[in-house]
Amino acid sequence: MTIIIALLFLSLSFVTYFVVKDFFAPIFIVPCLWGLIMFFYAILDHKLNNLNGQFLIAISLWVFSFVALSIVTNLFFYPSKEYKNNITLFSPKIFTFYYYLLVFGGLASITLLIVEAVKSGPQYFFLRLRIINTGLEEDETFSLGVLAYVFNLSTVVVALFTLYKEKISNKRYTIVLIISFLLSIITLARTSIMILVFVILLIWKFKHKLKIKKLVKIGLILGLFLSLLTFFRSFHEEDVSGAEISTTYIYIFGAMPAFEMINDDNSGDALFGANTFRFFYAVSNTFGFNFKIEKAILPYVNMPVLTNVYSVLYPFYVDFGYIGVALFGSIYGFFYTFLYRQAKRSNPIFIILYSLIFYSLILQFMGEFIFSNFSSLLQFIILIMVPYFFSKIKL
Repeated sequence: MTIIIALLFLSLSFVTYFVVKDFFAPIFIVPCLWGLIMFFYAILDHKLNNLNGQFLIAISLWVFSFVALSIVTNLFFYPSKEYKNNITLFSPKIFTFYYYLLVFGGLASITLLIVEAVKSGPQYFFLRLRIINTGLEEDETFSLGVLAYVFNLSTVVVALFTLYKEKISNKRYTIVLIISFLLSIITLARTSIMILVFVILLIWKFKHKLKIKKLVKIGLILGLFLSLLTFFRSFHEEDVSGAEISTTYIYIFGAMPAFEMINDDNSGDALFGANTFRFFYAVSNTFGFNFKIEKAILPYVNMPVLTNVYSVLYPFYVDFGYIGVALFGSIYGFFYTFLYRQAKRSNPIFIILYSLIFYSLILQFMGEFIFSNFSSLLQFIILIMVPYFFSKIKL
């Protein structure tokens, strides 16, 4: 059954591509992504549990609802013409301010993280960096404080400087890239590197500067970085050989059998949408409410390898069941397609925003990144709009 649904998704992506003629369109990416992952899951010997009804039903609802609303959105928001050139995000003073903020804040953050990790000794240096990044220690005392915001700042600055590369000096652009990639590496998080790469690729695409040669080079560099991160993340383990292969299977395929083990019974004391609206409940608590906040680190299950990755479906299914999966699949379909269509009209605000959250489309097989990282989304929007408003003011 898995391979049948996979082939159905791939067929759907084939049809949608000939409609939109763009590999970066959400309506193509979602069915293609899940079709490929499920196809290889069905034919490879990965030693993971078989997929049964729960995941197959949920993913079918997700993909078809996403595509359905993407079609509707495409019909009503088709870019008949580009935006006029009076929309710009380029503000020399704000770009300079962002640059120095990133340089000093980024270097300070990298230094503090290295100093903290060194305290654990050379044997546990990389393990300590992983723990800081994931927040696995419940009695964690180390914190970057306000410097933690520099990670989202670096991503936005890379996006802005890439979009307006012609107005930025090569020296500044190179320094921004180096610091941003160092910030990604220091967290030992694969997703951080991938986000930066996706941002650059998407902006090149919307600027019509994405060439096959560039794509191949970026792919090779990304593969190298991911391999190194995999090695460093497993450095504390006694047996590192084969770590890359096993980790790859777990990260790409693990969410599907793990999802089969989810119990969506929320008949207890759980809040309405406790996982989906976690951010909003947390914010409400700062105003005096006392909501019970779900843990950001999800519980582990054995399938038969331990994992706590459940795919984008997790919060919607746990909170609302199959209806929630279909509903939020539709919301996602509208949201991403609307952003994409506005970006196609050469609106710089939407080009940057779509590029910044594009990773959440590609990494659906790992988790949900919009509602769970809603704070980051708000930071992105604020950091994007500041230069926009200042570009309208003559200082």
